[in-house]
Amino acid sequence: MTSAYLASVWCTAELVTAQNRGSRLLPVRAEPGVDHPLLSGLQRADTAMDLCVGRAQLVQALRRLEAAGGAMAG
Repeated sequence: MTSAYLASVWCTAELVTAQNRGSRLLPVRAEPGVDHPLLSGLQRADTAMDLCVGRAQLVQALRRLEAAGGAMAG
């Protein structure tokens, strides 16, 4: 997530479409302090503060998803 992402009507439309389809979302923060209000309840990978930690968070979440056969619990 970046400030440009937040400002984009098209990005919000894609986000709402993904949510309505039941897609699993894992936000990745790429800019400090940027959060989308529609994603506030989701766990996120934060690459803005520490790229290595953010990558590790993303890898861990994807491994949990794979281990669950594609279904990730909240």
